[in-house]
Amino acid sequence: MSVSVTIDLPEDIAQLLEERCARTRHTQSQVVAELLRPALLAKETAPPRS
Repeated sequence: MSVSVTIDLPEDIAQLLEERCARTRHTQSQVVAELLRPALLAKETAPPRS
């Protein structure tokens, strides 16, 4: 599955993203996916709200 999203990030966050990409040699998409994965999985496994 492929999803394309454009996000305007504050300059400091964009800089951190670029640094992480350079350090890990991952693309921005890979880094964002790594960061979002735990939150999305937690939401999928959380019990329904009543």
